Amino acid sequence: MGSGDEINCQWCKSNTAVLVTHDRGRGNREILQALDQLQVGAILVLRDLRQLPPRRLALALLQSEAELDQIVTSRHRLRHQLRKSGKLVKP
Repeated sequence: MGSGDEINCQWCKSNTAVLVTHDRGRGNREILQALDQLQVGAILVLRDLRQLPPRRLALALLQSEAELDQIVTSRHRLRHQLRKSGKLVKP
């Protein structure tokens, strides 16, 4: 079997899902390689949102739903950061 990153990316690919993570791949680029190799979209949760109660992360994800659908249906690569407001921005 592969690493945790590879397993998570493979699961996302198999289930047509987007990976929500806080791993930016700075120290270990393995997650970036797995995302590229398997062509899996990713939403990066930054520290300011991670420090809030979990319900705020859930709310931000729900608020980003329409924008997420737009990005996915446009066939652009999804590699965006999630803001507290639910806005998705390119890193």
